[in-house]
Amino acid sequence: MQDRDMTVKTKDNRPVRIEPVPLRESAPRHEPPRAFFRWLTAGILLAVFMLLVSATWFVFTARQLIINIHPAPQKVAISGSLPAVMVGNYYLIHPGTYVLEAHRPCYRTLKEQLSVSGEKRQKVVFRLQPLPGHITFDIRPADDSGVGIQGLQLLIDDGRWDPPSNAEATLPPGKRQVEIRSENYQPLTTSVEVEGCDRRQTFRFRLKPDWARVGLDSVPSGTVWIDGRQAGRTPFGAPLKSGSHRLEIRAPGFQT
Repeated sequence: MQDRDMTVKTKDNRPVRIEPVPLRESAPRHEPPRAFFRWLTAGILLAVFMLLVSATWFVFTARQLIINIHPAPQKVAISGSLPAVMVGNYYLIHPGTYVLEAHRPCYRTLKEQLSVSGEKRQKVVFRLQPLPGHITFDIRPADDSGVGIQGLQLLIDDGRWDPPSNAEATLPPGKRQVEIRSENYQPLTTSVEVEGCDRRQTFRFRLKPDWARVGLDSVPSGTVWIDGRQAGRTPFGAPLKSGSHRLEIRAPGFQT
């Protein structure tokens, strides 16, 4: 094929010859040697073989460990020199010492040391402890006069607790029996439901007076005796506890 004379003109009408350029062959691609693929395949097969051997050794030499935790935790972790693999309702684990951790909301974190022996099948049982509640008892007179109650005794589940002002009692969750006693107020027995879960609760109680104010007067004025003890002179007024009392007014020359 003859070369064609190809010319173009510039803006000033000068001809410019375009010369053909011979084609260049692309550089040959260098393919990796086949030996590389053979070594790569052999390495992968060896790794798979070693993995299968390790897994087989682990399964046939491990021990079965059943862990029962009540109530059932949301998360269980076992740490040690070798992993513990869960299969169904038990763990495959090698003899040794491990640390068990179990977590469940509103319960204390369980952290126990496990000693796995050489026996084929082993079982351990644990119980999670619930978090307590923090309870404040607001105890006042029924008239809410702001007068403090003297000689207050608070019994929780038959155990006496003498709380200082605004003190909290740390109690386990559940129904608790409460008894409140005071010298001049009627005893109160009730129950409260403690939520636990590290929560704070306030229970309010209003005590009814166990006394009444008694007034006495006489003409002429005399000495007042109550239950055999001199209490004052008429006109007389004083609080008396509920119940029966012997009242006397004595004056010289007059019958009692």
